[in-house]
Amino acid sequence: MLGPLAVVAIVLSPGCGSSDQAGARVKAPEPTPRASKAPPIPKLARVDLPKRPVGAGACAACHGNIRPADPSASRILRNEHTIWVTQDEHANAFQVLSSSRATAIATALSGGKLPARQDTRCLACHTVPGLDPTAGDEPAQAIRRDGVGCESCHGSANRWLGTHQQTAWRRLSPSEKEAFGMTPLKDLERRAEVCAGCHVGSPSAAGHPAREVGHDLIKAGHSRLNFAFVDYLARMPHHWREDTSGAFPARAWAIGQVVSAKSALELLHARARAATTEAKAGDVPWPERSEYDCFSCHLDPATHSWRDPPGAEDGTGGTPQWGTWYYPMVLALAQQVPDGKAKSFTSLFATLRTTMGEPIPPPDRVAEEADEAAQALNRWLRSFAREP
Repeated sequence: MLGPLAVVAIVLSPGCGSSDQAGARVKAPEPTPRASKAPPIPKLARVDLPKRPVGAGACAACHGNIRPADPSASRILRNEHTIWVTQDEHANAFQVLSSSRATAIATALSGGKLPARQDTRCLACHTVPGLDPTAGDEPAQAIRRDGVGCESCHGSANRWLGTHQQTAWRRLSPSEKEAFGMTPLKDLERRAEVCAGCHVGSPSAAGHPAREVGHDLIKAGHSRLNFAFVDYLARMPHHWREDTSGAFPARAWAIGQVVSAKSALELLHARARAATTEAKAGDVPWPERSEYDCFSCHLDPATHSWRDPPGAEDGTGGTPQWGTWYYPMVLALAQQVPDGKAKSFTSLFATLRTTMGEPIPPPDRVAEEADEAAQALNRWLRSFAREP
């Protein structure tokens, strides 16, 4: 009987396509690139305007119905904004920065000198990432009060808000829409990357600030970021239509695992590079302790766990265990997949794990090895994430 990981591996296998008359598996045909039939849209709207958010309220005019539209009459629900604002916790992301817990965290971090509502470390994830966290004008404040709004996931809308209402928009390819700034969330890989940007963490890139929860925030009272894409996806109040039958759950789980691991490696790479270039000033902690298993250090004396610390059985006792959340299932999945790209990742990751097991891992070496492992993981991801 096949185990769960073996079943997922079959789903992700390049040979998992249609069957010929003899029952042999044949690879599904690759999609043929097509030229867009949409009439050209002025280049100025796509290129010459800097991307900026306009606020969730701008979406409510068309997406703020009380009830969903009849599927036979509309390809969209038309109550997406209503679902988000009444049911989705993301809509309250900025408001929680005024809670007693957020106040306690801010007090622990800055002695109460900097409220969470003004701390750029908090605003980077608790508001629209594309909004300048230092902006203080009223339009920016209004968008900030939206919390994690529409544009946090769909992309800053100033270049496509009006354009996407045109009939021609429907005939544009996902890449053409992305040229306007709209994120193609039907692509599970891109969707998982958007979620991981905050829920795993990410270095500053593409107009977004650095987003991470380090040991300083955890020590102050913030929860550790243990993210599982498929679980979060299931728990979100859906404001979109999606066929979740067949292999969808397996694909979503596998893609989420790999994207989360890739995001964690990219964040490690950024942390190590910062430690290499800035550590002399004493501003960058290294190694970043949130990279390690909490219970490697925080043992419970009541259960006598300090007598048998993690790693005691293999002689690594006393060394914090690195990478215990985002990598184990990816490594197990890679062992089930007969793919050279997966094997390349496991080899590079083994080297990185050895380095991270040193008492003080050399940050320059970690930066190089984490980058190589992340790139290998990305190559493997691209080999199965794109649906035929």
